[in-house]
Amino acid sequence: MSPTAAYQELVDHKNYRYRGCAPDPDEPWLAAGSTEQDGKTVRVPLSAWSAPDLDGGEPQDVRIAREAAAIDVCVGCAVMVACARYANTVDADWHVTEPQGVLGGERGLDRHKRLIARRHEVVAAAPDARFDTDQKRAIIKALALRWDAREVAQVAGMDIRTANWQRSHLVRLLGLPKDATRMQLLEAAQARGLVQADWIRADDGTVPAVVTAMKAHPETVQGPRRTPGRRPGRAKFAAIEGQLDFDAELAALTAAPVAVVHSLPTAMPLEAAA
Repeated sequence: MSPTAAYQELVDHKNYRYRGCAPDPDEPWLAAGSTEQDGKTVRVPLSAWSAPDLDGGEPQDVRIAREAAAIDVCVGCAVMVACARYANTVDADWHVTEPQGVLGGERGLDRHKRLIARRHEVVAAAPDARFDTDQKRAIIKALALRWDAREVAQVAGMDIRTANWQRSHLVRLLGLPKDATRMQLLEAAQARGLVQADWIRADDGTVPAVVTAMKAHPETVQGPRRTPGRRPGRAKFAAIEGQLDFDAELAALTAAPVAVVHSLPTAMPLEAAA
């Protein structure tokens, strides 16, 4: 949501005029909301939501007490959620909209830390071009339609082993933790425009994104199977069609008598020439 849209949502809230940080009609220097300390109602000044403009800043203990009082009022405010949503929006340059002061029960430092975390998530996630393969598109669509591992592999048109590897790779590309669920994977894929919302069949939220315990059926694995840790045996002689007949002909040929050819002289005697 853009900062402008979030701010409009905040001010249009039905309880905005009754927010805790609004000025009291009778005492404008105090907030309309209040907090409780030692069983007594304590009025909070409007200055509690923003740091004073002082050379060198305010003492640490004063700042902590001021922010704590403002947050106590925010917690009981009816528009706290909308206020926090607006304060945490970012502009086109990835700067938080409200970097200072207490809004929505949060300090400016809290919003800054959340923004840094979001930046790391964006950097960690792979670009969309990494998802533009036939297998990636097939496994994402299959995951949206099915949650059983074998059905996912069947719909995607691949064996269990390949399907599990593709699912694990998707988790890494989307920047998700290893224990992410199927729905978390699909939500991340939908946010990046990789899957349509009307394709997704929701589960109960416990289906893992990667099924590590699932092994492939023998009929679904292509290629020869062998015992782990042992190299497959190899025949010393590979029979070739027609080779035995050729060997027999070669033996008969070598057994036949060989004609002896004598070399002719290179020059004839002079007497014979005369």
